[in-house]
Amino acid sequence: MSKLFIKNAQSISASRYSKVYLDGKKIGKVYSGESAVFEIEKGSHTLYVMSFLMRSPKIKVDLSEDKVIHIKESAFHFLIVPITILLMIIEKLIIRPLGFEYMIYGLMVFGLVSLYVIIFERSKFFIIEEVKSGEL
Repeated sequence: MSKLFIKNAQSISASRYSKVYLDGKKIGKVYSGESAVFEIEKGSHTLYVMSFLMRSPKIKVDLSEDKVIHIKESAFHFLIVPITILLMIIEKLIIRPLGFEYMIYGLMVFGLVSLYVIIFERSKFFIIEEVKSGEL
């Protein structure tokens, strides 16, 4: 058996924890800003993390020895949705009452980008990296 150490960076999203999947099976949770250790069979495995609808890309890890994995959020994917919501609120409260109807088209672009991120880019929301032994 090998040990898999996973460190979840402090999250700025609403997610309190990330679920850890190894070879398609959930092996546990890692709370935001905390670490977890999992006992895993030696060999090559596929690892990814998921939180609500967002997840990381799948990576191959060779667990012939103990490994340390860091989980981080992709800043671009995290910020696009709140920025879009903020712009929609500004449009409803400020722009539309002042008669700037053409601004709605700019907001529609942000809305479509957010929708694209949620549908097609959700597997890139988290970044998972294997830490080399010299970087600890």
